Amino acid sequence: MNLDTSKRQIFMFAPYLAVVIGMVLLHNAFIALFTYNGLLALAVWIYRKDLNLIKDHNKTKPLLLIGAVLVCGSSGAGFYLLWPLVKLKGLDLSQTLGDFGFNKTIELPLLIYFTIIHSFIEESYWRFVLKNNSSSLCLSDFMFGGYHILVLIYFIPWYLALACFIILVIAAWLWRMIREKYHDHLTIYLSHGVADFSIIFFTLKLTHFN
Repeated sequence: MNLDTSKRQIFMFAPYLAVVIGMVLLHNAFIALFTYNGLLALAVWIYRKDLNLIKDHNKTKPLLLIGAVLVCGSSGAGFYLLWPLVKLKGLDLSQTLGDFGFNKTIELPLLIYFTIIHSFIEESYWRFVLKNNSSSLCLSDFMFGGYHILVLIYFIPWYLALACFIILVIAAWLWRMIREKYHDHLTIYLSHGVADFSIIFFTLKLTHFN
C-alpha cells in the first residue's frame, strides 16, 4: 500500500467519526450527516482530477441500468412492508427520529438531499476516489457497509443490522464491479440515488410528525 492510497483511505473513517459525534454524543442526525458528507466532499475535491466521470464513462447498458434501478428502488418498499416485524420492540420511530432532530418541515428537503447530493458524494468517494480494481471483496466494501450498522442499531435488532451489513457490503462490491467492468457511471449514480430515495421516502411514510 503506497502513501497516496493510505491518504485516500483515511476518509473511510469519516462516517464512523460523524456518527459518534453527531448521533452518540450530540444526538443530532444532521450533524452526523453533514460532518460525513463534508469530509467526503473534501476528499472528492482533493482528488477531483482523478474522477474523470465523463471521460471514463462507457455507453450505459440499458438492461443493467433498469435492473439496478428496480432492485435498489424496491429496497424501501421491502423495508416498509417488513417494518412491523423487524423493528426494535417498543420502538416509536417518530419519537426516535424526532429525538435526533427530524421533523415534518425537513421531509422534502431531506428526500431531495439524500437522493441527489448524498448519493453523489458517497459514490464519488467510495467507488471513484478509492480506486480499487480488485474483483474480490475489499476493505472499502466492508467499511461502507459497516458504518450503517452504527445507525441501524437504533432501530432494529443487532442481528438484523448485521444482515443489512452483509447486503450493503455486497451492494458496495456490485457498484464497484459496475465501475470496473463496464465503466457505466450513470447506472452507479442513478441506482444509488434511487436506493436512497426509496429508503428515505418509505421511512418517512412510517412516521407521524406533527
